[in-house]
Amino acid sequence: MHQYTHYLVWIFLGQSLLKSDPLAAAAIRQIRPFFEDAFDLGAGGATLTWSTQESQLFNNPALLPYGGKLLRWLGGKTTLSPGTETLSISDTLQSSSSDSTSSNPIEPLFQTPVHLGASQAFSFISNNFGVAFFANAEPDLRAWRRGTPDSGGGTSQLHFRSESYGGAVASFAGRVQGADWLSFGLTAKQLYRLEVDQTLDIVSLGNTENLATLTQSLAQSAELGTGTAIDIGSLIFLQGKHLDWRIAAVQANAGGLRFSNGENSLPAMLHGGVGVSLHTAGDAIHLAADLKDIQGATNLPTYKRVYAGVKIMLRGILGLSAGVHHGHPSYGAAFDFFLFRLAGSVYTREYHDTPGVDARPITMFSFVTGTDF
Repeated sequence: MHQYTHYLVWIFLGQSLLKSDPLAAAAIRQIRPFFEDAFDLGAGGATLTWSTQESQLFNNPALLPYGGKLLRWLGGKTTLSPGTETLSISDTLQSSSSDSTSSNPIEPLFQTPVHLGASQAFSFISNNFGVAFFANAEPDLRAWRRGTPDSGGGTSQLHFRSESYGGAVASFAGRVQGADWLSFGLTAKQLYRLEVDQTLDIVSLGNTENLATLTQSLAQSAELGTGTAIDIGSLIFLQGKHLDWRIAAVQANAGGLRFSNGENSLPAMLHGGVGVSLHTAGDAIHLAADLKDIQGATNLPTYKRVYAGVKIMLRGILGLSAGVHHGHPSYGAAFDFFLFRLAGSVYTREYHDTPGVDARPITMFSFVTGTDF
């Protein structure tokens, strides 16, 4: 076991040399992967030691060599992730319209934030190489009666945020000769980003001149940016007859990720994870815990950097997952058939650094079609 510890120490020390300025991060997405899987999020988003299909390319490319078959996957995935409250907004609108004392069309947004999400990916994966093309969008709209939590008291405001990412990633990975329990991987990313984060004074919406100014401000903030970055992953995989241990370290955005439109960059971040699997020939239980951004480059609170969960796989067909995501319980399920896969999860995303201030319960569905050869 001493030799494993020796390798792990060198992995962390080497990757820590790529640390970036902690003040560099201010983007909405910050610590989250650019593409997420419903089943993985059901397990709290702990993905460094076990990820689903193309998620390995975005979380830890060093997972690729332990997939078994040489050619593992070719297919596409479509995901929808509306806010759980958004799914019931029709009830809120009906209640608001029946209230004769309220004629404010913004009123339902004070009670029910609107959160939508959609993503599409196409990927090819082998045991030492993978490539994926992806696009996603996640708009969010909420109204505050007396200013946002950050601005404090004041007039009623609308807070509009939108994250749109797309691009391509290519991953390469392999085991160390003479040490099959150790693997390294590298992911190169070409990204396109369009983010908007604007707060609008509701009173100003009634003034044509102010509305024109706000529209112009939104258009300027929605400038498309491009950027490239590299992730470096490592994995120690200690396999036993019925018990496996996994220890992962990932340097995300090595050297920092800067976008062409001058938007705030995403910093280099060091992630660490540990996982343990209990398995038979056809079933498996995997428990995992990840600590993202170990060095604190994003200045995010601890509850947003700790992810933990469990995945249960039964006969390679049915999967169940549960965990903790942003301090809230999460759960999910997946059904894997011959040429398609269905997955769903419920989890909570916290927009604010203080728990419970601006939370979004989200329901995610994904439909996957392709072949695992």
